[in-house]
Amino acid sequence: PEHENAIIPQTTPIHPSARLGEGVMLSPGVVIGPGAEIGDGVRVGANAVIGRGVTIGRRSEVGPHATLQFCHLGDEVLIQPGARIGASGFGFASTVEGHGKIPQLGRVIVQDRVEVGANSTIDRGALVTAGNTTPLFKISAMDPVRIFVQVPQDVAPGVRVDTPAKVTVR
Repeated sequence: PEHENAIIPQTTPIHPSARLGEGVMLSPGVVIGPGAEIGDGVRVGANAVIGRGVTIGRRSEVGPHATLQFCHLGDEVLIQPGARIGASGFGFASTVEGHGKIPQLGRVIVQDRVEVGANSTIDRGALVTAGNTTPLFKISAMDPVRIFVQVPQDVAPGVRVDTPAKVTVR
């Protein structure tokens, strides 16, 4: 996909090429990008961003200040406030010169009836595997997810520091 930080001028909050299903409820400040498809009965909280090409299944809910890009959400998915789904992952390869960025080419697939916790971050896939031309990060039905990175107040990450994530799956 295009670089996730590519700025695409948009003169309206809902891009003309976006498709919204029946009974979609949008709170103030929502931005919906080109080619996004939002299913019937979806509710989107204030100031959420639905990026280009994102698809959201029926009766799903996206909380306030959530950002979705390069992802597909199934039916009846709950995205809690502040979650980030489909951003470029922490994809770096170490070389003699330092860390080099690995392109993040995939997307995130969140299947039906999944809940993603507040302020969780789920990055998209980076590597292509045998028989799979689109790298994915897939979350199966009924797998609640909370992913976060915490940096203590008195720690300042330096040059060439890898920051691991703590992952809790309940």
